[in-house]
Amino acid sequence: MKIIINLGQGSLEHGCSNVVVQLLRDRHCIRQFSGSLPPEPELAQLYSQWQQGYLAFYQEKDYRIGLLETEGIRYSAADFQQICQQIPQQLNFWLNSPEFAAIETALRTELSKEEAIQVIIAAADRQLQKLPWQLWKFVDDYPRAEIAFSSLNWQETQVFQRNRQQVRILAILGNSTGIEVEHDLDALKVLPDSELTVLTEPPLAELNEYLWQPAGWDILLFSGHSQSNLAAGYIYLNKTEKITIAQLKHSLSKAIAEGLQIAIFNSCDGIGLAAELADLSLPYTVVMGEPVPDKIARIFLRYFLMAFATGKTFSLAVKEARQKLAGWETEYICASWLPAIWQNPATEYLIWRDVSSKTKPPRSRPVASLGLISSLVAASLVMVCRSLGWLEPSELTAYDRLMRQRPGETVDPRILVVEVTEEDLNRDRYPLADSALVEAIDLLEEHQPTAIGLDIHRPEERDPSYLDLIARLEQKSHLFPVCAYGKTNVSYNLPQGLSTPKLRRQMGFNDLLLDRQIGSEPGGLNHRQMDYSSNSQVRRQLLAYNPNKPPTSAKCFTPYSLSFQLSFEYLQQQGFTSLMLTPEQNWQLGSVTLQDLPAQFGAYQQLKERGNQIAINYRAGEPGKKITLSQLRAGKVNPEWIENKVVLLGYTSAVAQDYFDTPYGVMPGVWIHAHMTSQIISAVEDERPLIRALPQWGDWLWILGWSSLMALVLASLSQKPRYVSILAAIAMILILDRIFLLLLVEGAWLPYVPTLIALLIVACAVIIPWRGDRQYKSLIG
Repeated sequence: MKIIINLGQGSLEHGCSNVVVQLLRDRHCIRQFSGSLPPEPELAQLYSQWQQGYLAFYQEKDYRIGLLETEGIRYSAADFQQICQQIPQQLNFWLNSPEFAAIETALRTELSKEEAIQVIIAAADRQLQKLPWQLWKFVDDYPRAEIAFSSLNWQETQVFQRNRQQVRILAILGNSTGIEVEHDLDALKVLPDSELTVLTEPPLAELNEYLWQPAGWDILLFSGHSQSNLAAGYIYLNKTEKITIAQLKHSLSKAIAEGLQIAIFNSCDGIGLAAELADLSLPYTVVMGEPVPDKIARIFLRYFLMAFATGKTFSLAVKEARQKLAGWETEYICASWLPAIWQNPATEYLIWRDVSSKTKPPRSRPVASLGLISSLVAASLVMVCRSLGWLEPSELTAYDRLMRQRPGETVDPRILVVEVTEEDLNRDRYPLADSALVEAIDLLEEHQPTAIGLDIHRPEERDPSYLDLIARLEQKSHLFPVCAYGKTNVSYNLPQGLSTPKLRRQMGFNDLLLDRQIGSEPGGLNHRQMDYSSNSQVRRQLLAYNPNKPPTSAKCFTPYSLSFQLSFEYLQQQGFTSLMLTPEQNWQLGSVTLQDLPAQFGAYQQLKERGNQIAINYRAGEPGKKITLSQLRAGKVNPEWIENKVVLLGYTSAVAQDYFDTPYGVMPGVWIHAHMTSQIISAVEDERPLIRALPQWGDWLWILGWSSLMALVLASLSQKPRYVSILAAIAMILILDRIFLLLLVEGAWLPYVPTLIALLIVACAVIIPWRGDRQYKSLIG
């Protein structure tokens, strides 16, 4: 938003009878209204008194002015401090007059406090031009508003676009008797992408020749002595020449036509200079409204250039520098009142890249090339690190986080888990007696379940109900006890007396595959595990052992897992009678292929061949309904939960030490088997997706594609401020995070951490080399 307040030929003494206000947004006038300001001679007199007190207060300072007459000025520190406080009050009292208040009210209805606002005061009276308009309460209420001044007559100029390689800066160090203008060069030398030319006390003829150079200039800086009067502004070019802007009219007009956008007069009392430059339609000028101490001039220039070169608009950079000067006002009273912007109202917002963008060819192409090369290198480097297993722990952790973020699912109504809890074992004993198992089986059989899985190992000793248990196992083909491979403990011995066909076809092993801790071999096998570390988790499901490679000291004759036995029994009853073998030697149930995990799958890079195994797509919620053994005995169970359902009976008591870590936290073994059983049934009956992953070359293409997209996006923003590129990179990473989650919901496990690392590498490679403002900020900040 741009607000032009035209005060016309008015003054404080006689008032402003016709104040015209225009509101422009995107160069279009959206509203115009008028008002007036009454005479305010008290403010005029007060400002004149302030000027005298200001000169007297600073009479011992080193001014950037040629001659400062302070003799005969009466000065009282208390009076001066009081005047400094009265001026803002009197200024706001004047601007709050009824004739002008309606204008302010109209402005506030149109403006948002978040938007950047340029308030341009167009006035002919010199005193109106010198007033500290930034103290206007209205401007103070809008954090991104700043005051600028303009002459009454202005026009838009067409700037000739030149193909320069750097921002060209012409620094003129004029007569510097008693001051240290050479320090101004320190702030200029570290500006990014700039070419600095310095003229020290040049004669007028030499300055004219430089301004006429065909290459043109972008920024003009004058540091030295200067002053203004009602007739004109003067700069002390050297010890013998004092010149006006009029003497440079033709050369400056040529420089403006060739691209000069900014003039900085870091010298005293430059309002006269700014007014004359405004008549030449120079886009932006910064001057000091009053005599300025040498130290304040140096500090302001450093603050301003630091803010401007690091992304602030020209106006807000001046505002920030001016506000920082307030920190020096204990020693230099009213220092923040001094800087003033003069602006051609026809110009747009100006930021550092606008100064440099027309002085060099577009950089998007070399930046894009650098980005695409870096994306290729990053994708390849990340995949090499991944193949060595270095990224596996972080990838699995990220996978677990995404799993937990998936939307919840309903309970699988085909599964029922009967938990043997601590309360149940307090009533019976551990391990559970055969009589209790027989009782539980009989109670379940009353409601005709499709399959029953007993995830319970029996004690070695027999009790009087042992033969009853064997009899039921022999009679019921849908009753599946468990065994364990690789276990020598007598607690894992097979039921004695059970026929060989039953041992082969009606048993199911309940061994689980664990992802070991960092540094251990992935794909470990364990049956009882109490280490709950985040890298010793159950993420894979073992469907069957390879019969040609049986483990040693087998306690099992069956090659099939408990979860597969239960799910296959259920699916057979539902009409899925065939288990086919695909040409790739994978199992197929109905239309679903249970594709065996290769050695490299997702984050895994060194999976051992242990038989048919798939990734577990845990249900986002309970995989089945649940009751306790006590509730079953008491008849507190809905028969519909059992009839034609799969029932698992297992320990959830801590004494059984049957707990494992999963992406959803620590979980009893029986519930993991319930998840695995539900996974197979849901995949076949409901088409619920299984976890899939791309081959390694597919992961590489995925990473390369996203990192290349990041490079192209950042290349397209190479002309924007750094923070825009950083925000774009962050936004892209956040969007990609959600894409990974959505794809995982559909069963696609894609390389999250490798892609993220590649994107960060590309972002650093594209943003850092092409931005000089970090170095600049570190040098002058």
